[in-house]
Amino acid sequence: MTKLINYSGTKIKYIDIINEHINRSKSKIYYEPFLGGGAVFFNLEKEFDEYHLNDIDKNIITIFKSFKLGYYDDFKYLEDIAINMDIKRNKENYYKFRTIINNYRDVEPYMYGLGLYFLCNSCINSMARFGPNGFNSSFGNRFRTLTENEFDDIQSKLKRTKLTNKSIFDLNIPEDNCLLFLKKKC
Repeated sequence: MTKLINYSGTKIKYIDIINEHINRSKSKIYYEPFLGGGAVFFNLEKEFDEYHLNDIDKNIITIFKSFKLGYYDDFKYLEDIAINMDIKRNKENYYKFRTIINNYRDVEPYMYGLGLYFLCNSCINSMARFGPNGFNSSFGNRFRTLTENEFDDIQSKLKRTKLTNKSIFDLNIPEDNCLLFLKKKC
């Protein structure tokens, strides 16, 4: 299973059932207005002509845009900082790293997005939270990274997407030939 970040409400454990339904669709356009961690998108079996991914949280879209446009060398640069600071085991350094990444937010959104990957995958229970100063989730005593192949796989899937940061009511979702994936809690 491919995933970029863990996110509250992930559907990763339902991917087989979801794909079973999606694979029957004749639609050419895939629309996911509540992207979250992107587990469904990254694990789609069916190919579509167009992919539209949206989330109202601009931080989530920043992560996805950074991976879509990014370079593994930049990812590796931030990974090396995180590893050298030992953000998995050193609580104080986790918070220092979080400050470093939050400082990128307004001046370097691309690096902020890549850095959010490490914070989302290091924070407590993968519960990404954002406040007025950026990412503010607590230390989680964990760490996850990607190999260059995993990074490239995620990036190649994102290359074909249109990413937006809007309310669902502001999206121009086509009425014809479109599969609209809406998540429903059971």
